[in-house]
Amino acid sequence: MSGATAAPKHGRFVDHLRADLRRIRLWGGESGRPWASAVAVVSAVLLALALHMQDPWWAGISAWVCMQPSAHASLVRAGWRMTASVAGAGVGCVAIALFADQHVAMHVFLFVLGIVGHWQQLTSRYSYAWLLSSVTALIVIYSGLGNPASTFEVAWFRAVEVALGVAVAAVVAILFLPERSDPPPAAAVPVDDALVRSSITTGLTLSALPALWSTFDLPALATVFSSVVLLMQPAHDAMRWKALNRFLGCLIGGGFGILLLGVVNGAFLPWLLAFLLGLVAVAHVHLGGSPIAYAGTQAGFGLIVAMVQGQGPSEALSPALDRLFGIGAGLLVLEAMTVLVDEADWLLRRLRR
Repeated sequence: MSGATAAPKHGRFVDHLRADLRRIRLWGGESGRPWASAVAVVSAVLLALALHMQDPWWAGISAWVCMQPSAHASLVRAGWRMTASVAGAGVGCVAIALFADQHVAMHVFLFVLGIVGHWQQLTSRYSYAWLLSSVTALIVIYSGLGNPASTFEVAWFRAVEVALGVAVAAVVAILFLPERSDPPPAAAVPVDDALVRSSITTGLTLSALPALWSTFDLPALATVFSSVVLLMQPAHDAMRWKALNRFLGCLIGGGFGILLLGVVNGAFLPWLLAFLLGLVAVAHVHLGGSPIAYAGTQAGFGLIVAMVQGQGPSEALSPALDRLFGIGAGLLVLEAMTVLVDEADWLLRRLRR
């Protein structure tokens, strides 16, 4: 981001954040939906811990994103999340089985996956399903590139953990949320040169990432993959605003989670209470409908990743820090690739004249 554009965006973010923070209530007012979201996440995490699942935080994240303003919207989101996760895991397993030892073919596959996933995410009525299936496939592929033998295990546990979070969210939504609410209007994305360029940029970035990460031996490739798919937009200003929300949201949520962990010092009941109340707080932003609602969503991710690791309260800072590193690295790589594609497009236009 240039200095001229970064300052207004940061100022706008801070103004919206102040307004959202003033609306936070632990009881009464608009606290019902945030409490329902927090209860769903904590319940999913506790069940995942009790069942000794591989990554309990995945169950919590699934419950978090499935909880919408109404029961109907939550159930629709839950259904698509489960379906897309299974489909994406299947695509990832097939890709590793076919191309794990064929580097050129894998790069081509990632290129095509990036183009198709991005295009469908922005133009299809099933946008969320395309988004999540692409992200899931990339996570499975990332795991398989490091250890092909573990691919099916990663896909299986991911599907089971998602299913648990989805099921808990569905039950809590039915019990505690209003049946319906007015959905936000869908923003139409025109099919034009900007969409073509952003789709090609997504494909090129995903294709290049494994080679870049293996060359420099960097962590958090799964988060970088996800950031590319989640952040890419045809309009550069929209992409940068979303990137700012994603990074600052995770920074706030992860930092808040680390602070809470320091306060509770590994004690289970204080951890549970701090986790619950922290989720209630960030859910006000997540569900508030303001221009920084996406930052609230990411703050929830950061809080869950920071506070839930292994089979109990987290004692390590590295998961939250790795996630922040992955988001920042994904943004930098995406920005660089965007500039390259734009310059190539400009050059081609000049040559045609």
